[in-house]
Amino acid sequence: MRHIRVADPGTATIADVRRWGWQDTAACRGEDLVLFFGPDGERQPEREIRERKAKEICAACPVRTDCLDYAISRPEKYGTWGGLNEDERASERRRRMRRANLHRGSRDDCPRNLLRCEEQGLPRRMLQKRRARLRPAPATPDRLWTVEPLGDLEAVTAHVAFLVDLGWTHSGIGVAAGVGEHTMRKIRNHQLRKVRAQDADKILGVRLSQRAGFVPASGTVRRLRALAVEGHGLIPISAASGVSQSALGYLRSGARTWAQVPVADAVAGVYERLLAEGPSSPRARIVRADAIAAGWEPPAAWSRFTIDDPGANPMDTAA
Repeated sequence: MRHIRVADPGTATIADVRRWGWQDTAACRGEDLVLFFGPDGERQPEREIRERKAKEICAACPVRTDCLDYAISRPEKYGTWGGLNEDERASERRRRMRRANLHRGSRDDCPRNLLRCEEQGLPRRMLQKRRARLRPAPATPDRLWTVEPLGDLEAVTAHVAFLVDLGWTHSGIGVAAGVGEHTMRKIRNHQLRKVRAQDADKILGVRLSQRAGFVPASGTVRRLRALAVEGHGLIPISAASGVSQSALGYLRSGARTWAQVPVADAVAGVYERLLAEGPSSPRARIVRADAIAAGWEPPAAWSRFTIDDPGANPMDTAA
């Protein structure tokens, strides 16, 4: 192992001896440093064998605990110290941090606990970062610090999915709820593992009244599909109505159960005119064949009284 020596042995102080004296009785004295730190370009099987041998030496070392405390408090990033490799020391460091947080939460004087970081084997900076994550709780005689409560993640996810099905975007929900874009992005990507109660209440409080009105999408879907049976694709419908092709495509596929009132009105406004003009696109025959293959109803299957009725059935058009 690596041994730290002072420049002039005659000037070593009592603090130096107390801090580094454990190395004089370490079981690794005289051993090859490569056994504990590994050579360059070492492969995983060779590393496992080397670390196993190093840990066997550490297991019989009388100052293994002192060695481990030193490596964690530095912290040492490389090598085997106190019988633990780099990953194992990182886990031990996190465990000590959690234990220190619990110990600190039961004390009345948190700053004084930070002064004991050397005893706990943790850097002062790490303890301060952990302390910054805690929030002051309501004044109670038995507890000074607490973690923010969590909300119902399942209910939040279901409500966001409901709003998205109605045509909302995740960013729009975040703006309406006053929730950060980072949180909404995690919900969209299914990466959110927990949600603060405050954010959950804001998201669950978003209602349809906060946006433009919605109507059942059945009438708009029927018009778009009837136009497709006549050979009208999304491009000419979008050009005539001013609605984007992606929005029209989502509606025509049946992926939306609700449509915004302006979108429904725009499609209804050009429906009769496009039927009267007939298709002009060279792809009209392909659009018509795809619509018939999908089983979509032609314009004659609906009247002006039934086309917007979600419970209406198409009329039989077989001749």
